[in-house]
Amino acid sequence: MKPENTFIHSVHRHVPMDIYRMKNHNAYIAGIFDVWYSGGKADLWIEYKYVPVKNPITPVVPALSKQQTRWFKERLKEGRNVWVIVGMISGGIVYRTLDDVERGLLGPIQTRIELGVLISNFCSTNYHRL
Repeated sequence: MKPENTFIHSVHRHVPMDIYRMKNHNAYIAGIFDVWYSGGKADLWIEYKYVPVKNPITPVVPALSKQQTRWFKERLKEGRNVWVIVGMISGGIVYRTLDDVERGLLGPIQTRIELGVLISNFCSTNYHRL
């Protein structure tokens, strides 16, 4: 399994089963984000990227394709919940705005458990563990 998919699976271990998730892969629709989550409170689209570092010393800029960047911008304009998560050895960084994606972030780096809880709490009113 590729490192990005291994990272996604390691986050999903901490997202309860009552949060629906759908992994997206469609060769005919370029740019759509990796995973769609749906819970009782909200839904969320996340594009995952992976860089093999432990603690970055410079801001990490996600390597989104032009189609992914366009898809992200269009969904934000529609008021949708879209994030980019850059996974790394020590955890991951959440990007919630286009500005964050374009400038890059240095942190905070959250553990896989914290990322799972963050996704769960965002999508569901029933989940608040950490």
